[in-house]
Amino acid sequence: TEIYTLSLHDALPISQTYRHVLGWKGAIFMGLLTSRTMRHRPDLKPLFDELELASVQLSTLALRGPHQNLRATWERQMAELSDRKDELERELAQKSDEFRRDKLLMQMEPAELQRSLPADVVLIDFLEYKQSRMPQSGKGLRIREPRMVAFVVRKDRPIQRFELGPVEPLAAAVAAWRKDIEQDTGAELVVNTPEGKFTGAPQQFLKDRIWTPLQKAIGDATTVLISPDGVLNQVPLAALPGDTPGSYLVEEVTLVNVPVPRLLPFLLSKPKKAPADKPFAANDSLLLVGNVRYGGSPGR
Repeated sequence: TEIYTLSLHDALPISQTYRHVLGWKGAIFMGLLTSRTMRHRPDLKPLFDELELASVQLSTLALRGPHQNLRATWERQMAELSDRKDELERELAQKSDEFRRDKLLMQMEPAELQRSLPADVVLIDFLEYKQSRMPQSGKGLRIREPRMVAFVVRKDRPIQRFELGPVEPLAAAVAAWRKDIEQDTGAELVVNTPEGKFTGAPQQFLKDRIWTPLQKAIGDATTVLISPDGVLNQVPLAALPGDTPGSYLVEEVTLVNVPVPRLLPFLLSKPKKAPADKPFAANDSLLLVGNVRYGGSPGR
């Protein structure tokens, strides 16, 4: 997975920084969602196929950049493809409510996400990114260090940002915790990191690093929506220790995993009441998966 490079410019408002995070996270999923939606509309397939082609051509042209002495041609091609892409999107939005909905979700601003949240709900959006900085000497190559940041999003409150430090010690704790889970030893483990030696349960170390700093911002929220990223996808954050010895975090607050935060306005909106004789739409489906053996052989 490509790690996002996040701007650390102090003058940049947190809401503006989070706007980029919100737009980037789940971008591939949103593209697949739109593609899946269009499969149910064969009459719109030619338009959608042309839109996908124009989008790919535009991205390729933008990444490649202008050739020497051909900037005018490159700029004309970029403008033509952009205009055609906009035209196709407008036409699809006029003919498909689903496409229009997906387009609005992809363009969603942080303020709209905040308005969709109930007052007693908080979203914690984790992001693994690379911090780029010069060495202390001011000379040599820039240092790129993977780090973890959390954005705490609540209704009618400013978005807060918390720097949670380097990813390396978090990754070491996650690996130790996973090993403990797999072996089911329940023994005290030691996590070695470049920052020092941590003795004790790795899950407690993780709680101290990624949860405790956020508790004041979480406040009196009764439901916490968590969007993990990077190494935090590898462990169940609901199983972090609670305040009472032997308890778990999920026993103290309702935790919900939300991989794609920008879907929240759609997920939290009140569904239209279905007719009594047709309680489910034709394309509604439910997939239940349990007792998964991760790392096992497929089909066995």
